[in-house]
Amino acid sequence: MFQRLGKTIILLFVLVNLQLNFVTTLLEEPKQNTQESIADALQAFGLTNFVSLLCKSQLLGLFQGIGDQFTVFAPTNDALPQNCRQLLETNITSLENLLLYQIIPTGGFTTGNLINNIQPARTANFTTLEGSRLPIHLLHNGSLRIGYNNVSILRANIVAFSSVVQITSGLTLPSYLINNKDVLQTCPRTVSS
Repeated sequence: MFQRLGKTIILLFVLVNLQLNFVTTLLEEPKQNTQESIADALQAFGLTNFVSLLCKSQLLGLFQGIGDQFTVFAPTNDALPQNCRQLLETNITSLENLLLYQIIPTGGFTTGNLINNIQPARTANFTTLEGSRLPIHLLHNGSLRIGYNNVSILRANIVAFSSVVQITSGLTLPSYLINNKDVLQTCPRTVSS
């Protein structure tokens, strides 16, 4: 009887352990497009307006490689309507700087990595490829707000080689553009998550 009870306890332990491993696997952050470049991932997720700006500024080539670890905050097509793209394209140097501001050049941060870097202060500044600081805030509900204009992440953790794309509700604006009425009115933030 004790031998049978011992086997039952071991079987229950194994089943509970398997279930915990299954739940842990479900909670892990998704890893998608691991064999594609960032440029391929941007195209695969239909971020054509962002890609067209990258092409116009000649920065798309930056995302063709496999060795870099970038975190890219890529706005949806709705956040980059035609009039916004036209405004941004009037000055290629400014466009390039704004697009470089959407990129953290180290880490390939998933949302989990970002949250770990932000806690316990609930806010952290990351240096962008443009050279300015990008503030990221952790809200009490667990969501993140990016940049001085507080855009949100709509689709998280698209992994492309060792980089990560976070699809956002708008362009993240550096501090020197936060009061630029033309950019704020022409390049809207879409509905936040």
